[in-house]
Parts: sequence; structure tokens; C-alpha cells
Amino acid sequence: MAVKKKSTRASKPATRTKRVTATPVEARQEKSAFRLSTLITVLVFAGIVAAAVYLNRQPDAFSTEETATPEPEPAFLITTEALVTSIEVKPLEGSTAKLERNEENLWALTQPEKGEADQGLAEAAASQIVALRVITPLENTDDPSIYGLDTPNYIIAIGFDDGSTSTIEVGDLTPSESGYYVRLDDAYYVATLSGIGALTNLADIPPYLTVEATPVP
Repeated sequence: MAVKKKSTRASKPATRTKRVTATPVEARQEKSAFRLSTLITVLVFAGIVAAAVYLNRQPDAFSTEETATPEPEPAFLITTEALVTSIEVKPLEGSTAKLERNEENLWALTQPEKGEADQGLAEAAASQIVALRVITPLENTDDPSIYGLDTPNYIIAIGFDDGSTSTIEVGDLTPSESGYYVRLDDAYYVATLSGIGALTNLADIPPYLTVEATPVP
């Protein structure tokens, strides 16, 4: 009786389907791509918001520039286009000085003594009158003594070629010494220091024409 030999060949195992899983590197790449796209989206959105804010502010800026209040023009104490023909400066103490234009339209001193005037100094004084600047008008005028205008230090009388006249009364210096308290036609102001000083100096130093002595050879 023949003996059957067992086959020693192992049977092939059943084929299994392999599960495909993402490697850690691929997973990181996917996350990086997601974060990058999110960041780009956020940046684009922020840019849109910034542009909208800028455009909304532009009309306001233009409107502010268009409606800006211009700086006020300087105010002058005497506003006339008439020609100055006489200047009389009467100090509280001291001699009165008076300048007048003669028939030849030249300046001459009639007080304190008659004499020919230095034409340059006299004309500068006349020009100063229409250039007197007002620093500020004064509202509290019930008591002129607080400004030294109850007994003014100087009274400046000005005549013009159209027949009109103006009288400036000069009081005390302001506490800051930036100007003088003055009164013109019952109105009170602070006028510039240099302008008033140039006129009161006419009484302190009358602008007589000085003739230099010819040196003896």
C-alpha cells in the first residue's frame, strides 16, 4: 500500500489591501498651506478695511482745509488814505513839538521853535501814523485811570489834507511792556510800542535839520 506524502508547500496567504496613511511630512505641509492661505486672507481683509478708513477720512480732511478760518489781517489805529499835513505832540511834561508842511510841501517845525525840519525824519514820522498797529482793543473802559488815560502822558494831534483831524491820547505802558494804552475817538486800544514811541520822540528830540559845520582848512 502506497503512502501519500504531505505537501510541504505553504499556501499563499490571502492578499490584503494596504491602508494608505499620510506621512507626518505630508501632514505638516497640508497644515502649513492652510495657515498660509488663512494668513493671506486676513491680510487682504485688513488691507480692504484700511483703504475704506482712509477713503472715509479724505473728504473730512479736504473739508477742513476748505473751511479753515483765515488769519485776521493786521488792524491799524488810523485808517485813511489822506496825506498827513501836520503832527503835534504835546507831552504831559515838557515842550510841545509841532511839524507842518509848508507851501512847498516841505516839513518845518513851528514848535518849540521855528526851524527847518529834517525831511527824512519828519516824513518817517508821518508814515508811522498810518502804520500804527493795534495789538488789541479794550472793552473795560469805565475807568480810564487804570490805563493812565485820565491824564495822558502825550496827546498827539494829526491833521490831514482833506481837512480831517485825529487825536491820539497815550497812557501807560502795558504790564508786559509790549505796547501803550491809547484812546482814539473815545475808543481804547493797546497800540504797538515802537509805533507810539516813534511819535512821542518828536517831542523829546525835535527833528530839526542839523547843518554840519564846514571844517576850517
